[in-house]
Amino acid sequence: MAEDKIFKVQDQTDCLHDCPTVYDFLKLTDEMVKTIIELDEELVRWRQVLIKYLPPEWADGLRQDIFNNTSRCFEGEPAYDLYVNWMCGGVDPQQEDSQTERMHRLANGTDETSITYL
Repeated sequence: MAEDKIFKVQDQTDCLHDCPTVYDFLKLTDEMVKTIIELDEELVRWRQVLIKYLPPEWADGLRQDIFNNTSRCFEGEPAYDLYVNWMCGGVDPQQEDSQTERMHRLANGTDETSITYL
């Protein structure tokens, strides 16, 4: 067990800034975050459409909980913080003002990508 700890510490210090594996991890994380954002947007978009077809008491509940179970904030997770600092210039793409504004427009059905044909 002690050998594992020594190996991990050595591996991190030798590889922290220029290891291709770390860069590949960051690229993968970037693609995963983009996918999470897209899925969250789609979830809110379709919930907003569903509200029109629900009984009023259910629609009110969904309107209040439209963001329920969307992605969580990963701030404070060391790997995610590394990704945000290196790939996003220190700005969490899930917490950007423009992303928050877009999600609110989707929730209100006023975004240019809102579903209006149903």
